[in-house]
Amino acid sequence: MLNKLSKMNPKSIKDSHYKWWAYAAIAIGTFTSVADNGSASIALPSIASHFDTDLSTAQWIVTGYLLIIASMLLPMGRLADIIGRKPVYLSGFLIMGISAITAGFSQNVETLIIARTIQGFGAAMTQGTSMAMNISAFDKNQRGQIIGMHVSVVGAGAVAGPPIGGLILGILGWQSVFWVTGILSFAGFLTASIILDKRSEGQKSQNQTFDWIGASLSTLGLVLFLLTISYAPRLGWTSPFILAAFPIVIVMIGIFIRWELRTQAPLLDVRMFQNKIFSVGIACKFILFIGMSGIRFLMPIFLQGIVGMSPAKMSLIFIPGALMMVSGSTISGKLSDKYGWKKLSILGLCFNIFGLSMLAFVTMNTSYWYVLFAIFTQSIGHTLFGPPNDSSILGETPNEKQASVASLINLTRNAANVVGIGVATAVVVAVMSYNGQQSEMRSVVESGNINIQQAFVAGVQSTYFIASGLGIIAMAFTIFKASSSNTHSN
Repeated sequence: MLNKLSKMNPKSIKDSHYKWWAYAAIAIGTFTSVADNGSASIALPSIASHFDTDLSTAQWIVTGYLLIIASMLLPMGRLADIIGRKPVYLSGFLIMGISAITAGFSQNVETLIIARTIQGFGAAMTQGTSMAMNISAFDKNQRGQIIGMHVSVVGAGAVAGPPIGGLILGILGWQSVFWVTGILSFAGFLTASIILDKRSEGQKSQNQTFDWIGASLSTLGLVLFLLTISYAPRLGWTSPFILAAFPIVIVMIGIFIRWELRTQAPLLDVRMFQNKIFSVGIACKFILFIGMSGIRFLMPIFLQGIVGMSPAKMSLIFIPGALMMVSGSTISGKLSDKYGWKKLSILGLCFNIFGLSMLAFVTMNTSYWYVLFAIFTQSIGHTLFGPPNDSSILGETPNEKQASVASLINLTRNAANVVGIGVATAVVVAVMSYNGQQSEMRSVVESGNINIQQAFVAGVQSTYFIASGLGIIAMAFTIFKASSSNTHSN
């Protein structure tokens, strides 16, 4: 296969065929960077045991990787708009490959954490450019379809990462988890360097100046914000660090916005948020992923610790919803190209709210099929809403800013996942404390104390009531967004 690719001349590929070759080449990088996180998470206990360290330290193997991706997406997207998407994308592959191989050969946990952090830079470069390159390769009237196909690859990576990591871990050991990522990265580099050409580039930004000050402000602000949200449940929302961090984050956001409005070559053109379709689309995506991350975080604890399901049986509950998002996103995107984003987005939010509302009524005796149906319903909503909403955002974006905005969309998803876990944890802790119970995870899962478990279930119910309320707010925003679009068209 690689020998055949090496003899291929990209110019000989017809436009009608090129987009599919480009999509396949880009999918390798997207799948690798997403699946790698799930694979590494599965390997954490083995890594902690190998280096004789605690899980809190080993957790930085995953946390450091995610923090760097989230904080570097905007700078990498802007860099791609300036120098070209292919150079940034290929450089990301090389960084991912070299750092992943290094991680596998690490002799201590500190080296492994550093290697994974560097790997996060490479992943940010591939994730920050992949969607924009796909959109450029396809026709404008296929934007929803290719966004849906891109989301399908992201979903496939998220679903496949843990089982692939578990299989490799069981047969070859934790080192091979990173070596496989390295091999896939080098294969992706070779494939992309041969296939991709200017048809995936899009229009470069006319202003070739990189906003170093804006990049520094956004990176520092995002890292501080995500660390604050992550540590607030552990340290307490009233701890001195948390109370000091939030005002600093707000000030940094204000400084960043002021700078971006004044500079001639902004990292992110914040004036685009004056467009109601653009700004509401970003806000609704953020709200939707807060509820999604709550399901992924709380449901496994509830099903195993309270209902008493085995890990194998519990995992089966999530498979139908995951398969729905993987297979349905392409269909959702194609439908949005044909019928527009408005009706699909609103219908998706209806399913999402209904699924979250069902989860708000779970009890200690809730049946297996009730939870499966609720999660599947919420997944239908997520699938119907996601690609059309992303298409509406990018439809309002100038071609020379596509990579920057695609990075912003990815950043919104990553940040919402962190915020969602923080909010879910805070709500459960508050409800359990209100009921006079400790919120330590071990006491919930292992104590068998009915009062502690009932307090935890009450916290879970409250979390999903709040998520349902956020879904209703997103619905109102989307209806407003649709009416604004109609007014603009008229």
